Amino acid sequence: MGMNDELRDLYNAWKVVLPQNQQPPRDLGPPYLVKVTPDYEISPKRVLVIGQEDYGWKWSTRELSDDLTGYTYKENGKEWPHLPIESWGDFIEQPNSVDALMYGCEIFEFGKEQPKSFNSPLWQRFRDITNQGDIGAFTNLDRASYFDGERSGTIPDGPVREYLTTQDFPDPEAKLLLREIQILGPTVCIFLTGHGSDHLIEAALPKVEFEECVTNLPREQIARVCGPGLPLASYRTYHPGHLSRCAKGFYLDLICKDIARQASSKAAVEPNA
Repeated sequence: MGMNDELRDLYNAWKVVLPQNQQPPRDLGPPYLVKVTPDYEISPKRVLVIGQEDYGWKWSTRELSDDLTGYTYKENGKEWPHLPIESWGDFIEQPNSVDALMYGCEIFEFGKEQPKSFNSPLWQRFRDITNQGDIGAFTNLDRASYFDGERSGTIPDGPVREYLTTQDFPDPEAKLLLREIQILGPTVCIFLTGHGSDHLIEAALPKVEFEECVTNLPREQIARVCGPGLPLASYRTYHPGHLSRCAKGFYLDLICKDIARQASSKAAVEPNA
């Protein structure tokens, strides 16, 4: 069974445990579901990037466009073949929503088909550290984005946050994010979530710890993330947009240097590697 088959089974099992009889907040968008590329699946080096939330992830013929450029997927031979999935409720109610959203991930191609996304700091740095996406996969810590009537954004504290934090498998050893990581088998894992979301990482991953990894930088800025199921090269820092605004874009470069240093140290003690 390939990675995408395992992910599909995982997401369908997860969908079953969601409270079918509990009305989701109408302001929640549908979840981002991963579908990996063939290159990722066969690569010995795999980078999994984990963001905070998807910041407005919805799928319909109307959404498959870029108003600023007049670009549409349909012009490039890609048209949304499913019913619209524009909310968490749509995801729960539609029987084929897992296949639909995994297809959405596939045709999104890490922003390649949307000029306004392609040029964003997130996807620019994603391409930098994943060989243009060939060895990269992406998922989110929060399973949905929040829309307040004007713009998408981080889930606010309160009833919406309380609802979303219940949307997981009850077994602490089988949480959705942990199972994604196990299936995807990354050699590098980078959380672009900021230290303010460390409590969400702790809720999603058992026995996780944050350690200092760069001299003279506190772990609130850059941390090595340690815990069962995570690769040794696991890190947490801020979103590239935040790093760019604060003139700290080099933080990701420091992480890449630490990864290279670890690889060199490992090769030195494993001469046959």
